[in-house]
Amino acid sequence: MTGAARLATIEAMRPVLACLLVLVACGPADRQVEEPVGGVVAADGADRADAPPPPPAPADDPRLAALRTMTDLLTALADEIQHITEDQAPSKARCARLADAVETWGAEHYETYELADGEGTYLGITEADADNTPLRELARKLAWTSSLLVDLVDQDCLYGSGAYGEILYEYLVAYQGLAHWVHEGETAHWDYELLLAEAEAEM
Repeated sequence: MTGAARLATIEAMRPVLACLLVLVACGPADRQVEEPVGGVVAADGADRADAPPPPPAPADDPRLAALRTMTDLLTALADEIQHITEDQAPSKARCARLADAVETWGAEHYETYELADGEGTYLGITEADADNTPLRELARKLAWTSSLLVDLVDQDCLYGSGAYGEILYEYLVAYQGLAHWVHEGETAHWDYELLLAEAEAEM
């Protein structure tokens, strides 16, 4: 082969040699690239630390976690109130027992309840979130549970004998609608009365 022919052959093989060098250096094309700590690997392999994180999945929504905490804590209180009302006939002694139950719950759990409510208020919901099924279901449960704290107790205990009504009002003003969470749009979609009506309609 003449020198000119050899040179022409080498020139023709340059693209193939370049591909072989890439494969040797980087491995097979389907090899997975490990994501660097603190960054996101782009399609070209660059480390993009400033790339925005993906939106949270619905199950990871921190508003759901906050609302679930509130609902669970309030459900525990409602269960205790129901137990007392089923265990003892209406009387001043029962009113005192009910007041003690709410006060004990407040001492043990209200700070956690208030922090969860504060987190939800800070994160916020919108009018459009009314179509968010998990949020809506928990909000209905919270409203329904709140209503039990009133409906299970006799009127004298709520407004007369003992401090049950006063303590309950102190802890649960407006009985837990989520209108105060709304950052944008109409708050009426999250009012206590509407949530309670929806909860009752589902029963």
